[in-house]
Amino acid sequence: QLRLAAAEGLAKLSFVSRLLDERVLQCLLVMLFHPSSEEDVRLRQCLAVFFPSFSLRREENNSSLCKMLPTLLSTLLRPPEDSPLRELPTIQTLGYLYSLIDGVHNRRTAIINTIHEIYADVSNIHVKGLAKLAMSISTNGFTLQHYQTISTLLEQEDAGIDHLLQRTLNKWKAEIDNKMKELENVYDDSTSDPEEVKSPNK
Repeated sequence: QLRLAAAEGLAKLSFVSRLLDERVLQCLLVMLFHPSSEEDVRLRQCLAVFFPSFSLRREENNSSLCKMLPTLLSTLLRPPEDSPLRELPTIQTLGYLYSLIDGVHNRRTAIINTIHEIYADVSNIHVKGLAKLAMSISTNGFTLQHYQTISTLLEQEDAGIDHLLQRTLNKWKAEIDNKMKELENVYDDSTSDPEEVKSPNK
C-alpha cells in the first residue's frame, strides 16, 4: 500500500505540474512495467491512466517524457549488475514510452537519440528490437533537413553490426530516403525553400 500511495502522490503532483522531474517519471514508468507490480492491479491501473493523460495535458509534459529517453535507454540497455532493472521487459517498456512521445521536435529527437544508442553498442541484444521500435515513430511534419539528418546518421559503419541488424538499418534508411524523395518531387517546380518543406499531416 505504501508503494501505491507513493505512486499516486507522485503522479498527481506531476499531472498538475507541481513536480516535473524526469527521474520521477522514469521511476513511475519502471513501477508500471516491473514484474513486481504485476499483482498490484490498482497501481498499474493508476499509472496506465496517468501516462497518456499526462503526455496529452501540456506540451511541456510531452517534452519531459522525451527528455528522459536518453537516460532510460542507457539504463535499460545496460543495467547495473544485480539491478532489479534487469527484470524489466526492455522493448515493451521503451515501446510504451515511444507511443507517448509526440510533436515534430520530440519525435525527431527520440529518433536521433535512439540511433546514437544503437551505434553506441551494436552488440546489445536489444538493439534490433530498438531499431524496429524507432522505425515505427511517425515522421509526419518532418522537413527535408530532418530526413537528411536521420539518413546521414544511418550511414554509419560498424564492423560489429551483425547481418540482421544491418538489414534492419538499411531498410530504415531506405524508408527515410524514399520520404525525402517524395518531398523533393512535390516541390521540384516550386520556388519554396526545400529545407522548410514539411511532410503532410504535421
